[in-house]
Amino acid sequence: MSTVRELMAAGTQTILAQALVGSVTRSATATGTTQADALPFDTGAIYVTTTASGTGVRLVGTTANPATIGDQQTVYNFGANTLSVYPPVGETISGNAINAASSLAPNTSCTFKKVANLTWVPGAGSTAADITFIQSGTGAVARTAQAKMRETVSVLDFGADNTGVTDAASAITAAQAALPTAGGRVYFPAGTYKIASSITLKQNVIYYGDGMLATTIAPTTAVTGAAFTLILGSLQTGALEIRDIGFSGNATTLYAISLKNMTLVTLRRLYFDGFTNASSEQVLLDFIEASSVVDCAFLNCRTNGLRLTDAANAFLIDGCTFTTTNSGAIGCTIDPSVAQVTVSNCNFEGASAGNIGLVCNGSQAVTIKGNFFEFWTGAAIGANSGTASNLRIEDNHLHATSAASAMVALNSSGPNDRVICDNNLLALLGNAGTSTVGFDFGTTTNVRAVGNKSTGSGTGIVRVNGVTLSDRITSASPGYLVTPARTLSLARPPPK
Repeated sequence: MSTVRELMAAGTQTILAQALVGSVTRSATATGTTQADALPFDTGAIYVTTTASGTGVRLVGTTANPATIGDQQTVYNFGANTLSVYPPVGETISGNAINAASSLAPNTSCTFKKVANLTWVPGAGSTAADITFIQSGTGAVARTAQAKMRETVSVLDFGADNTGVTDAASAITAAQAALPTAGGRVYFPAGTYKIASSITLKQNVIYYGDGMLATTIAPTTAVTGAAFTLILGSLQTGALEIRDIGFSGNATTLYAISLKNMTLVTLRRLYFDGFTNASSEQVLLDFIEASSVVDCAFLNCRTNGLRLTDAANAFLIDGCTFTTTNSGAIGCTIDPSVAQVTVSNCNFEGASAGNIGLVCNGSQAVTIKGNFFEFWTGAAIGANSGTASNLRIEDNHLHATSAASAMVALNSSGPNDRVICDNNLLALLGNAGTSTVGFDFGTTTNVRAVGNKSTGSGTGIVRVNGVTLSDRITSASPGYLVTPARTLSLARPPPK
C-alpha cells in the first residue's frame, strides 16, 4: 500500500484520496495481451508502473459476480507503452465491441463507470476520443467528446497568443487549415491577436469572436495590405462570414478586410478604428454579390470606411455607424457599376471640412432609407462621378452644418435619371444662408420629391439643371415634381 508522501510525489490527488481509504494498488505490472490473461482489478484503482507493449488490465467483475451499476474504477498508466483496458467478460466499454479493449496512453489516467448492466464508459482523465457524448433529446446518438469539440476550431488550440504580445498569424492560419474541406468555424476567444502578416481566409468558413470590443485583431505595421483578405481570380459561389470581432489599425495597414469575387459574404457586428493611413479603406469589397454588412462600426474613416466596387450587387448595408474626423473623408462609397444596394438604419456622422457620409458614384438601383446623417460639411449623400439612376432617398434625417451648400449633391454633369426623394427631414437647411438647398441633382431627368420637410430658411428643397424648386409644382423643367411638405414618416434612426 502506498504512503501519502509517495502518492503526493506521483502528482495525482485521486490516488492520494483512494490510498487514504485503502483502495489503490501501487506499482502493478500489466500482464497478458488478451482479455483472458490481462491483469484483473481487485481494488477501486490500479497504479500501473510497468506496461510492456500490448499488455493490459481487466476491470472488476465476472459473469457470476458482476460489478454494480454506478461502480467506478480508475486506471493510472505510468508505464512506457499504451495500456489496454478490457471490460469484464461479456461486457463493453464506451460502445466498443463486446470484450474489446480501450487504449490508455502513457502518463494518463481514466476512471471507468458502469452505467448499465453490461456497459462501462470512460470518465475523468480520459482522452476526448474515449469519452462518450450524448446530446439531450429523443433520437440523440452517442459520439465521442473529441468529435463534439472539433465542431469548432479555436485559434488557441494552435497556440495563438491572445494577449497581444507575440505574433498569432501562423496559429490562425494553422487553425483554419485544420478545418475539413467543406468548411467550418474558427473561434477567436476574447483577447488581442497581434498579426505581422496578412491572413488569407477560406471560403465556407465562419470567423467569430466574443464581441467587437472583446476580441481584437491588431495588425502590425508590417502588414501593408489587408489584415484579413481573400482575393479570388474569378467570381466563385461560396459563403464567408466574419462576426463579433474588432480590428485595430495603424498608420501603415490599408485595409482591415479586403475581399474579391465572392458571393454570400456576411460581415456582422465588427468594429474598425485606428486605420490612420491617408489612403486607408477599412473594408474593400470588390465584385461581391448577394452579401451584407450589418451592425458594424466604422470609426474615424479616412479615404473610406466601407467601399463597394467593380460590379458588386444585391447588397445590404444595415444598422452600421460611420464616423469621419479627417478632412475629405468618406463614410461609405458605392462605386459605378454597383447595383441593387440598400443602405438602411445607419448613422453617418462627420466633423471635418469636405466630409461626405455616403457616396453613390454612378451606382444603379440604390435605396437609401431610414438613415441619420449629422454634421456634414460636404454633403450627407453625394456623387462626384458617374451617372446615377433609379436612386431612392426616403425617410432619412439629414442634418447639415453651417458650411454645407447641399445635403444631397449628385454629379452636376450627370446625366442622372429616375431619382426619388420622399419624406426626408432636412434639419437646419439654409443655416449658412439662402444659397443652401436640400437636394442638388445637377443634370437629372425624372425626379420626384414628395413630402420632404425643412427646418431652415434655405432657397428650396430641390435644385435641378441649375433651377431651384421650392414647395410648389413647377413646369419650368418638365419631368420634375415637387410638392408641399407632408407629415413626415421617419424610420427609427439607429442609436448614435
